[in-house]
Amino acid sequence: MELYNKVFAPQRNLPRLTDSMLVGFQIPLELGRSWVVSRSLPESQETSMQVVGFSERATLAGVSMPLAAIRRINRKYGADADTYSSVLVRAQSADDVGEVAAGARKLGLEIDDTERRYAVQIGAAVELVTLALSLLAALITGLAAVNTMQAFYASVRERTREIGVLRAVGATRGDVAAVVLAEAAATGLAGGVLGVVLARAAGALLDQLARTGLPEFPFKPATFFTFHAEHLALGLAVALLAALLGAFLPARAAARLEPAKALTES
Repeated sequence: MELYNKVFAPQRNLPRLTDSMLVGFQIPLELGRSWVVSRSLPESQETSMQVVGFSERATLAGVSMPLAAIRRINRKYGADADTYSSVLVRAQSADDVGEVAAGARKLGLEIDDTERRYAVQIGAAVELVTLALSLLAALITGLAAVNTMQAFYASVRERTREIGVLRAVGATRGDVAAVVLAEAAATGLAGGVLGVVLARAAGALLDQLARTGLPEFPFKPATFFTFHAEHLALGLAVALLAALLGAFLPARAAARLEPAKALTES
């Protein structure tokens, strides 16, 4: 149904199907004939089967039938009806796959892990791209901290007399440093909020372009970007941390200014 809805139906301007539309549908079926090897077994029979539901446990390209029906059909055409040629095993979590596979090998069974190998390769590629983007993000964050440091150093130099007045009226070095760091925190939070808003807007725009520009293909995701609350909080935290780290040395320099010297500088 996924292939039909994403590829076949759009190309032929046909309506898309839903699960409820197919339940109860009768499908013609010919037993005893193979379209793969182009041969028929004796006593081939034309019949039909009825779709009763959909399951995530079914094979990717195939149908699931009651075990009693499969045994009856195999006996009719001389196939082994008492043993299994393969068994589909689903682990409760991805962390259990290795243990389940090891247990099956101890029983002398072969493991067909072709799909898993493909999934591992795809996952490794995704992790590599994610690592590269993470390193790029860390580099950009570091550059932002350096720019913040330069900006606050310039701000401290321009406000030397103001800092001297604060010290003269009783402000401690900690108070002066706290003022600079508070300004940096406000700047970092404002930049973080702006960055999160722009990221959400860019993601929505790219999703819209993907929906209209990319052709339909099987298993096409509804969205290419997922923003969870923890991701948004992390973006704000990184922006705040970068601003505070960048302003740490300027705040320290401002706190060390002597009041008399600061008041005499123009």
